Amino acid sequence: KKVLLWDPKGIIGTFLKLPFKKFNKNPINDVFNEVDFVVDISGVVFVEKRGFLYLIYNSLITLIPYYYKKKIIKLPQAFGPIDSYYYLKVAKFVLNKCGLIFSRGRSSSETLKKLEINYFESTDIGFFNDAKKTSFLNQNAKIIALSPSVIVSKKFENQELSYIEFLNKLIHNLITNNFEI
Repeated sequence: KKVLLWDPKGIIGTFLKLPFKKFNKNPINDVFNEVDFVVDISGVVFVEKRGFLYLIYNSLITLIPYYYKKKIIKLPQAFGPIDSYYYLKVAKFVLNKCGLIFSRGRSSSETLKKLEINYFESTDIGFFNDAKKTSFLNQNAKIIALSPSVIVSKKFENQELSYIEFLNKLIHNLITNNFEI
């Protein structure tokens, strides 16, 4: 098995070398020639507030594997928000190159709907790691996945109950009622 750690410099470097890929001994070429598909588990994708450089970066993450004719599965933490015309057009063009797209939350789903992109709803992949250790495969299992959020924690800033206290109580109540978390 080959593992490719592909950092932003590597992505930009690969893009600049694409016209010469037949002559390039870059290990990225070897990997793309051996794989059938690419799974992108990026952080946030196509967030307009991050600026133009991230638009380029997010585009290249998808367009380079597409150039190599690889199937692309997108499972980032979040999509958007996107408001401007050019950002919407670029994001829609790029995301239409993906074979499968998974949305991990309501705001991401709203962004994908706005872009008229087909997607499947999913949980955070971090929860899949322990799935085989639990009764996850048991049809009768009661499972809840919690994903603490900085955004939600800000909603608790001026409340009597802190976000941490809320999560502690929620987890305690779920465990008491035989849920697996």
